[in-house]
Amino acid sequence: MTMESNRNILVLLCVFALILLILGLVYWLIRRRMTARNEGKNTRKARRMNLIFTLVATLALMVFAVIYNNLTFYDASVTGAYEDGEEAIKTMATEFENYLAVASTTLRVTADSVDLMKAAGRSVDEIEQYIVAQTKRQAEQFDENYTGIYAYMDGRYLDGVGWVPPADYEPTTREWYKSAVEAGGEAVIVSPYLDAQTGAVVITITRGIADAAAPGEPIRNVIALDVAVSHIQKVTKDIRIAEKGYAMVVNTDGFLVAHQDETLNGKYIWEVYGPELLDSIRDAESSRITVRMNGEKVTLFIAPVLDQWYAVIAVRNAELLEETRSQLAVNITVSLITFCLISLFYFIGYKNEQIAGKKVEEMNLQVITALASAIDAKDPYTRGHSTRVSRYSVLIAEALGWDRLRIEDLRFAALLHDIGKIGVPDSILNKPGRLTDVEFSIIKSHTTMGGEILRGRTVVACAEDVAMSHHERVDGKGYPRGLRGEEMTDEARIVSIADAFDAMSSSRVYRKACSRDYILGQLTEGRGKQFDAEYVDVLIRLWNEGRLDETLKHFHENERADPGIEASFHEAVERFVAENAPPETLVENIRKAGTYKGALNVDYSQFSRLYDFIANLAKRFNHPFKLVLITLEAKAGTETPVSLENAMFYMDRAIRISIRDVDIVTQYNRQQFLVILLGTESDGVKTAMARIFMSYFRMNGSNAFPPSYTILEPENPNEA
Repeated sequence: MTMESNRNILVLLCVFALILLILGLVYWLIRRRMTARNEGKNTRKARRMNLIFTLVATLALMVFAVIYNNLTFYDASVTGAYEDGEEAIKTMATEFENYLAVASTTLRVTADSVDLMKAAGRSVDEIEQYIVAQTKRQAEQFDENYTGIYAYMDGRYLDGVGWVPPADYEPTTREWYKSAVEAGGEAVIVSPYLDAQTGAVVITITRGIADAAAPGEPIRNVIALDVAVSHIQKVTKDIRIAEKGYAMVVNTDGFLVAHQDETLNGKYIWEVYGPELLDSIRDAESSRITVRMNGEKVTLFIAPVLDQWYAVIAVRNAELLEETRSQLAVNITVSLITFCLISLFYFIGYKNEQIAGKKVEEMNLQVITALASAIDAKDPYTRGHSTRVSRYSVLIAEALGWDRLRIEDLRFAALLHDIGKIGVPDSILNKPGRLTDVEFSIIKSHTTMGGEILRGRTVVACAEDVAMSHHERVDGKGYPRGLRGEEMTDEARIVSIADAFDAMSSSRVYRKACSRDYILGQLTEGRGKQFDAEYVDVLIRLWNEGRLDETLKHFHENERADPGIEASFHEAVERFVAENAPPETLVENIRKAGTYKGALNVDYSQFSRLYDFIANLAKRFNHPFKLVLITLEAKAGTETPVSLENAMFYMDRAIRISIRDVDIVTQYNRQQFLVILLGTESDGVKTAMARIFMSYFRMNGSNAFPPSYTILEPENPNEA
């Protein structure tokens, strides 16, 4: 699927949404007029009409929201991919130019020395000895890719590596000699060719030397340096764009100097890709063009090298934006599923209203709670965020003496304040590192998308405003509308404070929960600037009185391991001893006795007891296992972008998501973890550690606190 087809699909969806919206409006106007004429007679039909219109309008608005977000994300991804490609080809060309410049300098120094020797009347034999010594010196001290210096002096061929040419070898007919003579004393790079000595593709840099004894005579003496393509081949093989595509170097005649597929080196480009590709490369007016190769559209990133070569990176269009299209498909699928959920709940509400017309408030609460869960499910590290923000908002409103109905409206609105995040890509929402400007603008769009989704679609009148305005500030520096002070509703100002408080007091993918002192400092500093002064004072007072502690305690208890571990442990051990089973059964029994999911995470004392049991039983049943110590290295005196606490937090999560359900982990100290890997040999440890470290670096986003691991031999982890 091409970029054009993706955009066409989005345009068709937009047109479809417009048609749905127009039809819905027409239908609503017709039914409204009919209802006015038959007031009190067609209640059932009116309810059905309201349901249909609500679903149509919700679908249209969601389609608009998804289109807006996906177009923004798609354009940003395409731009990023192109920028990466152009940067990669620029780096590749610069690398080649620098490499050849060094070789040219080497030849120039040698040629100048030979020139001086000629002027001083030194013999050809002495010059040959110098060339041999210089060749050896270059190979040993500078670059093994310089395969030799050679020359043609006073009718005699001199070779730095001692190669003796065959009897029919005539230097003056070789390209390296003729190019130097034609250049008139300037160094010139000869088009790559197959070397007569090695049969490999080489690049020759050559230069003519004037005869000091015969000034004004045509140049007859030439010195040359052969450079193997090994370094150029290595660069060509290694460079890619996000692990996609392949690189090649081609000269202006179409000769393939280097290719990621080494079997193509020395061939001509038209033998591999057809006659049109070289013309497309030569005629390119920019560093990026699109061509058709082997029946597929391919993007070429091109950079000239010293006006003789072209560095080229080729990436299939389908491959270049594969991840982007996958993310778009996920976003659309999630949005459709969310719409189906909304439709289902609306239909349930409609049927219940038809049957009895009762429990409307309860049904609305179920819908809102389901939507809040759908929002939180987008980001596993903020799960429960909407519920907690709703709870804090209600506590503030109760302290202010609001009436019950207004508090209920606020509770529902707070549950839905982040509904716009259903249109934000997971890759941006869950990104552990710093957001780019484009990504941050996409994140900020969740306020407007939330307002659009809730516009007229809920019995809670203030929900739309709260979704739209919970990131506004009382000093007017918020978004999306820059509202100031009283321009914000009371509900929006309260949810704004509750939202910020929960964000600081909760762990996120990129950090742990902030300390109490830090949160109080931020709330106080934002008083009258970011937050309403009266409402932030109420929140601080409630916290000091312990009114927020129950919600915070419940949240942090859910983050910790199962509190029933001790009872589960003893029950599992008793069952294990009775069954006389292999070590894995102990862990399985512990999990069955508790409520564990995923790898078992325990404190150190419990870990040590488990280790003793497993070590003894492993000996008894000859069952392999490994005790591994993972360490985060802290470099003294080095400033790092993340703290050690956050690095340990990332490693904790990396271990949990990377090891198997049967493995066990504990934090050993402030810089180390201990892991028991059951049924694992040394090769298995290496694989498991590679998986853990890859996840850690992805979350850490830097090389700060690099990890290492050690397989421990002692029988007791206390000896580690």
